[in-house]
Parts: sequence; C-alpha cells; structure tokens
Amino acid sequence: MDIIAHGVYNIALQRTIKKDKKTRKEILTAFWWGIMPDLLAFGIPFISAIFVGSLNHHQNIGGFDLASTVYPYTHSLVIFSLVFLAIYAVRRKWYLPMLGWGFHVLLDIPFHTPEFYPTPFLFPLSSYTLPFGISWGTPVVWIAIWVVVLLWLGILYKQRNNKSL
Repeated sequence: MDIIAHGVYNIALQRTIKKDKKTRKEILTAFWWGIMPDLLAFGIPFISAIFVGSLNHHQNIGGFDLASTVYPYTHSLVIFSLVFLAIYAVRRKWYLPMLGWGFHVLLDIPFHTPEFYPTPFLFPLSSYTLPFGISWGTPVVWIAIWVVVLLWLGILYKQRNNKSL
C-alpha cells in the first residue's frame, strides 16, 4: 500500500478506537506510526540515493542493500508485538497510536506480491511470506484502498457530528 494511505488508515483506526476529537499532535502521531515501517525501510536509502545523484530508493550503499535488510524488521508482526508489549511494560498503559505499525503490516500482507517486497510478517521466527498477493499499485486496487479509507473517515465524521446535535 502506498505510504500516505498507511498513515491515513491509522488516523481512521485511532479515531475508531478513541472517539474523542483528536488534536493535531495526535493526528500527526497516528500518521507517523502508520508510515513508520516504510519510512525506515525506504526513507534512509532514498535520501542516500539523492546524495549520490539517483532517485532509486533501492540504491545499495557501499554494496549493502539497506532497504532489503531493514524491511523484514519493520514489517514483522513478531517484532511489532515485542516492541508494543515492551512499551506497555514500561508505561503500564497501551500506546494505541503504535497500533498503526501492526495495522501497516497486516495491510501489506495481501497487498504485496511475491515479486515486490513480500511481507515477512513472522520474521525472525520464519521467512514465510504469502505465495500470492495483489499489488497495491494496480489502479483498481489503489483506488479501492483509498475509497475504503475515505468512506471509513466519512462515517466517523458523520457519527461524530450526529452526536453533537
């Protein structure tokens, strides 16, 4: 799924979980946790590629493919769960915006093909990825992804406005 859609999906998720009106900081935090897995996996290589005069975010850095190395860590439900539980253990309170990371992984599992960054959701316990997938870049899928999240946000907006009448 495209990185912006991931951020918007977590905004919708956070508004569904916690019904009160969100501050700008809460919305930006939700957006951050939704895009974080891709930002870490692809953002650093993309920035380094710009410095070497390329716009290819799959750029190797000194012969090292950073994106392919970081991707399994940021797209693992196992890693997400461990970090989520560790933060709970420290805070003694669930950090709900972080659910966007797990939601990101769940959305990527069916929307990545085996040929383009299949999602290793069980890493490091297993290298298993789905042997099939529908590319999020397919126009009808991309449009459907955005229609669903915009409808979701529209329903939440309408519910909130109906309660205030």
